[in-house]
Amino acid sequence: MDIFAHSLSGVLLGQAAAPIEAKKKERVYYITLGLIALTFPDIDAISYLWGGPEAFATYHQRYTHTLFALIAFPPLIAGLIRIFHKDHSFLRNYMILVVGMFIHLAEDLIAHWPLEFFYPLSRKGWAFGLIREDFSIIVDFLFIIGAMLTFYDKLEKKRRIVALCTFGVVFLYLILGPGI
Repeated sequence: MDIFAHSLSGVLLGQAAAPIEAKKKERVYYITLGLIALTFPDIDAISYLWGGPEAFATYHQRYTHTLFALIAFPPLIAGLIRIFHKDHSFLRNYMILVVGMFIHLAEDLIAHWPLEFFYPLSRKGWAFGLIREDFSIIVDFLFIIGAMLTFYDKLEKKRRIVALCTFGVVFLYLILGPGI
């Protein structure tokens, strides 16, 4: 899936993870953490800058899109965040990072590019091909609408429900829709 959809998913996760009575500054923290969680696996896309398309094809979605990355990176990132933000719970940060990275992997599994999910134990690629390309204008549109609704003042107390419903609508579209 494209980075735009991952980022919007991060906003939705952050809105859902923030305490209901959270002040604006605290909500911004959780939205930022959601963005980090959902976009972190694509950090390996930097390989394009130093190696071009060949390096990108070789390294992107190999090391940071695996079960081992899902196990290793969240506690590392949560620990680093804890050093700078002692007032936030390590466990809560860790759980948001795990859920976010899991959502990222799930979003990439629905595309047509195979993920070597069990690398280095297996080089078998997994892809469900529910969208024809990594970019789906309909999925992005649904995520935009859902993310915008979580900021709507009248729905502020229901932002968790809005976020979860958005993920549900996207899931139903991918399963039942045409995949565009």
